[in-house]
Amino acid sequence: AWVEACINASEHSHSPDGQIRLSFHLAGSLMTITVANRGVRLSDQMPDENAESEARRGWGLKLMERLMDEVRVEQPDDATRISMSKLLAAA
Repeated sequence: AWVEACINASEHSHSPDGQIRLSFHLAGSLMTITVANRGVRLSDQMPDENAESEARRGWGLKLMERLMDEVRVEQPDDATRISMSKLLAAA
């Protein structure tokens, strides 16, 4: 899921500095990964749901939601930040 978020941030943000910021946080059995970038916000380039698009495009966010327990998309200013949380099973 975090690789998909990185690919999306790299491919779609058109970030002026070309950077992706990653953070990993582990609290007990909860892991949270955050992928952030500056550039074009995710909501500014979401295709119209009724518009025809390539069959293999647009699945990234759905994939992240299926793999993780919680996915939050935040869009402060000229940025997009995706935080994904997963409850890890006890060993």
